[in-house]
Amino acid sequence: MFKQLNGLLIKKQLTNKGFLVIEILISGLILTASIAASMYLVRIGYESLSRARDSNMISAKMPEIIDFLKNADLSQTKTSVDMGDDVILTWRATPIREGKPSLIINPMKDYSLTLYRIEFGVTYNRLGREYILNVLRY
Repeated sequence: MFKQLNGLLIKKQLTNKGFLVIEILISGLILTASIAASMYLVRIGYESLSRARDSNMISAKMPEIIDFLKNADLSQTKTSVDMGDDVILTWRATPIREGKPSLIINPMKDYSLTLYRIEFGVTYNRLGREYILNVLRY
């Protein structure tokens, strides 16, 4: 009986050594998968942060862009302008309607009204947005 028990002990020790190798392999796979997942999450977070920064840059330039377009020479049909900080504005103005006012306030001055439709795009790095603005000129 002791020999049988001794044989079981020896067998059990051999199987424990083999099981230890499998445990090491599985833990290595789990560690590798967790490192790969964390690197993926960091990359996705960095890309999202980059897109948010680009969007904030365009949003910060928008009041300046609208003021520029309201004061720009709209007789030029298509123009591209660098607005600073690598923000590029490309715009195209088309007259929608032109006419003279029916109510004459000052008969000494003759002026006409023109309604322009301005289609403009703003690009910064990889992000680009398209907008439409109507401007009344007199």
